[in-house]
Amino acid sequence: MRTTKTLWTMGVVLTLAVAGSGRGEDANAAPQGIDPLVAGILRGCSQHTLAEAIRALPEGETAISAKYEFHDGHLALSVYSAGRGLASDAEHNVLKEYLGDPATERWAPDVEIFGDVAHVARSAEQFTLISLASITLADMVARAETETGGHTISITPVLRERTGYFRVRLIAHGDQLVEGWYTLDGRPLPRE
Repeated sequence: MRTTKTLWTMGVVLTLAVAGSGRGEDANAAPQGIDPLVAGILRGCSQHTLAEAIRALPEGETAISAKYEFHDGHLALSVYSAGRGLASDAEHNVLKEYLGDPATERWAPDVEIFGDVAHVARSAEQFTLISLASITLADMVARAETETGGHTISITPVLRERTGYFRVRLIAHGDQLVEGWYTLDGRPLPRE
C-alpha cells in the first residue's frame, strides 16, 4: 500500500510517499506516519543530533530513549531520562522528558517530570531495559550510525517476545528510513 502525505512546515511543502508493510498496517496512522515525515525534513531543520541531546543531559542523569517528533506542529527533539541515574530503581527515580526545538542554535529544552500513567509506565519500562543493557544509549546511537552510515532519528529500548532490544530508526542510503534491532549489549539482529 502506498499513500502520500503533504506537510506544510517552515514555509516548505513536503510530499512524501509512505509505504505500508502490507500486513494490514495503516500508513496514515501516527506511529508509521510520523517517522517518514521527520525523515523528510530532518536534514534541513535540525541543528542537533540525538547524540548531542543525550550528552546535554545534566550530570548524573541517564538517557533512556531519544527521538525526533512533531510537537504542536513543529519538529522537536525529545530525550527521556532517569533523573537519578541507574543507582535508583524506577519507583524512586525521577522519570522525565527534555523536549526542545532542534532548529535553534542552542538546544534549550523544556523539562517535564512524568506523573501520568502512560508516560510513567513507558519510561519505567525503558528505564528497566536500560538498566539491563551493557551499552549506553549514546554508545548504541554511535554504533548504529557507524554500521549503517545513517543519521539516527529515534532509539528506544523495547520489550519484544519477552526479550529486551534497542529499536533504532535512521535515515540512511540517501533518504531511506531504516530500522535496526540490537540486543541490549549492542549486537545487531539479522535483518528480516
